[in-house]
Amino acid sequence: MNQATRPEPESWDEATDLRRFWWLIPPLTFAFLTIGVIYQTGSLRGGDGLERKDEEVHQVFRVGDAPEIDIDNISGEILVEPGDVGTIEVSVQRQGVGTSEEAAFANLTRLQIRMQQFGDRVTVTTFEDPPSGIAGGTRAQIHVIVPRSAAVRASTGSGLVQVNGVEGDIQARTGLGTVDVIVVRDAAFNLVVSATRLTTNFDLVTQKGASDQSIRATVGVNPRRTFLLSAPSGSVIIRHPE
Repeated sequence: MNQATRPEPESWDEATDLRRFWWLIPPLTFAFLTIGVIYQTGSLRGGDGLERKDEEVHQVFRVGDAPEIDIDNISGEILVEPGDVGTIEVSVQRQGVGTSEEAAFANLTRLQIRMQQFGDRVTVTTFEDPPSGIAGGTRAQIHVIVPRSAAVRASTGSGLVQVNGVEGDIQARTGLGTVDVIVVRDAAFNLVVSATRLTTNFDLVTQKGASDQSIRATVGVNPRRTFLLSAPSGSVIIRHPE
């Protein structure tokens, strides 16, 4: 068939070659585009392809007027918030992740939680027993409610550490992630920061020898509190509510 006698599009239904299947092109095109979008959003991939098992533990401790909370998390988020006087409430959601349900459950059982009280000092520790040489199989999300007067020390291997509204000294560290400290606008404190980035809406009076990754400073008049904040592979944020 030469160019002069080639069927026009409206006559392709009568063609004897592959053009007679022209009507399949629009729905197939739509299907491929849809599959591509779904794949990119993860709907066909089952998330990251891993199984996860969770278990939550909750405990309340009675404490005095000047309590301390000491948190050491193997990996995962730590959130500290103010609450009632006289109590420290600890909630830990431990997680085991694996390529199968059995592997996820095995990792969950390896992740142990130890909560102890020594007078007005409460300690929360997560650890693996037996320890694993493969990172990423265990994780814990720790939420602690403390009296406003509490002093806080919180450390995690990776993840966010947020301390909000407490009035005692603060030590916070994350190996990989962000340290976020929220205090009132008129707070006065000494500050020592080690991080790749510091963001704050407070006016800092920096001391000599400060660098981009190591800062010593004061905020306010006659500071009596000290913040030691470290995020060697992440950011430190110190802010007051807008």
